[in-house]
Amino acid sequence: MENFIARTLKEFENGKMSRRQLIHTIAVAAAVYGAGEEAANAASTSAFKTISVNHISYSCPDYTKARDFYASLMGMDNLPEHDNGTQAYLAFGPRDGGSWLLPRGFTDTSKPNPVAPAPRGQAAGNAGQRGAPPANGPQDPPVKAVIDHLAFTVANFDKERTLAILKDWGLKHQGPGGGPRPDGDSYHVWDPFGFDLQICGSGMSAYGAD
Repeated sequence: MENFIARTLKEFENGKMSRRQLIHTIAVAAAVYGAGEEAANAASTSAFKTISVNHISYSCPDYTKARDFYASLMGMDNLPEHDNGTQAYLAFGPRDGGSWLLPRGFTDTSKPNPVAPAPRGQAAGNAGQRGAPPANGPQDPPVKAVIDHLAFTVANFDKERTLAILKDWGLKHQGPGGGPRPDGDSYHVWDPFGFDLQICGSGMSAYGAD
């Protein structure tokens, strides 16, 4: 417990954790360790404690339209100095390690997005089926955007420990024989349904997000 507190305080002193995150992490740790040494060891070695959304990667045909829409309607803070012409950075939540929406253009517009869902209400041959809209009725717009990955910030992120946990779970992101894919202060893995999950430390900046 003492080593855990010392490591957590060091992260706070190095600016990798906000005061709010420090208090929350210690409170959670106290509850876990109160359950007994065996439970504490299991919690510290086999899983993570998610504390916030780090960023959401939003791929679409025109990132500027998504940027302006979410900035205007949802009040997200557009940071034009970080707009690189293919991707924007929209901040929301507390600024001490807050969250980001990253609207970005498709890298290859000549091909359909391989993971985009089928257009709602417009699947071939669904006219007249139960739950399908009438053939002459209103149709939902086709889905032209996709959340291509989600990044979560976890408490007490340690890169070596994180890699060990992900390997212990048998997770990978680099094809057959590969393992978790490192990305700055984070790792990418596939979840059970093939979705890209990024696990981050509190020091992971959206500016370097993949």
